[in-house]
Amino acid sequence: LTSLDGLTNLSSVSGDLAFRDNGALTSLSGLEGLSSVEGTLYVADNGALTSLSGLEGLSSVAGKLYVHNNGALTSLDGLTSLSSVSGELVFSKNNNLCEDDVDALIAQLTSFTGTLTNTGNLGTCPS
Repeated sequence: LTSLDGLTNLSSVSGDLAFRDNGALTSLSGLEGLSSVEGTLYVADNGALTSLSGLEGLSSVAGKLYVHNNGALTSLDGLTSLSSVSGELVFSKNNNLCEDDVDALIAQLTSFTGTLTNTGNLGTCPS
């Protein structure tokens, strides 16, 4: 799967949503209409994924937000509208992501009741 264009009318997911183990996925474009995930959102093991662009409409995740081992991920810019996460936040082993980007995302949340894991994001942070 290299494109998510067929999902443009998706506004809410009542369960989990997973983007995993896809070496060809470079973007989440096509999900701009998604506003909520009632379960867990997994973005993991996508070696070519460079950003979370496409998730700009996402405002809430009722479960866990899990962003793990996306080697080319350099930005969380697609999560600019995210305001609520009810479960655990895990950002780990994204080798080109700056840990400061995760801290900035936490600061923008108006509701967060889970725990945070922010480890192994080894990207160069702006000074």
